[in-house]
Amino acid sequence: MRRRPSGSRRTAVPRVSPRLVVRLLALLLLTFSCLAAAGDRARAGPAPPSPAAADAKAARPAEVQAASAALRSPAAVAKSVTVAQLTYPVPATASATELLQAADDYAFYTDWNHQWQYLQQVISSYRGTKEAGRALALLADHYATTGDQAQAGALNQELASYTDAEVQAFAILVRTVNAAERAQQYDLQGQALVDYSQRWRGTATAGWAALRLGDLYRFSSDNYPAAIATFQGILADYRTGPVAEEALVSLAESLNWSDAHVQETIAAYQQALNTVSTPGLQVRALIGLADMLTTDGQRALAIEILSQVIAGYPTHPSAGHAYALRSIAAQEQGDWETAVADMRAYLTYPSSSEYHRARAHLVSAMDAYRKGDVAGAEAEYSLLLDLIKQTPRAEPLHAQALVGLAACAKAKGDLRGAMQGYLEAADVESTQDGKAVDLFLAADLAQQLNDTITRNQIIARMAAEFPGSHLTAKLVGHELLSIPEI
Repeated sequence: MRRRPSGSRRTAVPRVSPRLVVRLLALLLLTFSCLAAAGDRARAGPAPPSPAAADAKAARPAEVQAASAALRSPAAVAKSVTVAQLTYPVPATASATELLQAADDYAFYTDWNHQWQYLQQVISSYRGTKEAGRALALLADHYATTGDQAQAGALNQELASYTDAEVQAFAILVRTVNAAERAQQYDLQGQALVDYSQRWRGTATAGWAALRLGDLYRFSSDNYPAAIATFQGILADYRTGPVAEEALVSLAESLNWSDAHVQETIAAYQQALNTVSTPGLQVRALIGLADMLTTDGQRALAIEILSQVIAGYPTHPSAGHAYALRSIAAQEQGDWETAVADMRAYLTYPSSSEYHRARAHLVSAMDAYRKGDVAGAEAEYSLLLDLIKQTPRAEPLHAQALVGLAACAKAKGDLRGAMQGYLEAADVESTQDGKAVDLFLAADLAQQLNDTITRNQIIARMAAEFPGSHLTAKLVGHELLSIPEI
């Protein structure tokens, strides 16, 4: 089963900044620059809408307050885990369980080559054990899927010599769930995982099946409540060990990608870091924690943690995701040089996601405009739009690309093209506030063009969709240059 890389929230929905008043003021003061228009519209990570600032400061349970206070000290994080002490690759003397965990770690980041290397190491070093049988099943199915029937046949022949019932049942499970996934038969896939985890309850392979069921909920259907319940159920059955450790991290990640309270999620990551001993899982928890700290406004601490990950794992795929998230935090701090450099570094990693590849063009476009290179910014935004057409996961950036192009058109004196761009952006906006801002900017340009018909159409649309908005009132009152409040 393929799984979405860790360290960022789900890619289907963007995280939206609540500071739209600041954004619009910047747009007005900078003559609707594409930097401000695209930069403040969304927190540049792939994530569900974050809680508003007021919600983030709401009353918290005492234990959550204590966890949050501890995390404000970089020393507290360093005490939890020191990334520099974590070692990759896993040494040859590692146990079969450690090697399987390393293989699963690389699979999480879709780094299949390293996963297969570790599976082969389990087979050669622990031949005859259940762990080797598990590795054989996973590797044989991979070769069958990729069309290498000779390799698949050789591995299946060796697998047939394993008489253990659990090993044979696991081999059937792997073939079933992967075939169902390729056919997008997720109900069949889920039922097979449920049946196996119940039949072999308490075993390592049943734990694997239960973990993959949770992944199925969160990655294939975005059903985070079901994923959270699944991982909590695993923790009830597996108190300690590799299965419990992965469930702890996966639970925190599922809270991250759902609409859970920021501080609740931070506390979940802290609990995982205080419990998990597996290097790859520690790094997943650190990356997720840094993501949440950025959301919580603790960008300096987030950058420090991500820098530790990059320094400790320069060639591991987790470093790629750390670069992407550090780029986000650096951009929010106004450090554009780091933001651009980190996104470019991220693209050198084989596990780079469609979303972040597209976002690299967004960051480059914003940086180019910031430096006065309108043509360069326009070219990057155009490339971004082309990528969006090819990669559905980049859709959250659609409105930002259109707004950026509109601002570039405005900078070149093409007011009508800019107006049309803002109207197009309003049609694909994922948030009501963003749509209101886009319409407001389009109305301003219509007024500058003396296009009364278009301006009145926008006012009518604003009155229908945002009747209580201060922006609508400003349009009706012709007070377009005052600071609006949404």
